[in-house]
Amino acid sequence: MHTNLIDIIPDFKNRNILLVEDDMFSNLYMQQLLRETGAIPLVAFSGSEALEIFSKNNIHLAFLDMRLPDMDGFALARKMRALGFKHLIVSISGNNNIPEEEYQRSDFDYHFEKPLRMEALFSFLQEVRTV
Repeated sequence: MHTNLIDIIPDFKNRNILLVEDDMFSNLYMQQLLRETGAIPLVAFSGSEALEIFSKNNIHLAFLDMRLPDMDGFALARKMRALGFKHLIVSISGNNNIPEEEYQRSDFDYHFEKPLRMEALFSFLQEVRTV
């Protein structure tokens, strides 16, 4: 049985989602997927850009790359929490060598490994859309 793609796209209409990814291809890919949900991707290519966007917008969810030019994702998540961010923070990483225990001790709520599959992202968003 095939699932119609339209049936699995979660509704994130008009929700601001912070996307912090310095790789242009990955950034564009994630933006497209988030737009499919109706979300408004607020895009940063570094941790400092992300903190500036965070300070000026009401963010509903954040996706942070683990390797950024000016800080790692752990440091950025820690800074966002210290500034009062209460919503979900999701790490996205191409580095599969980070131990699971490190994520469990961090300020991240979820973790995805690259390449991120559309179905996995939509399934995740479907589960957390009311959080």
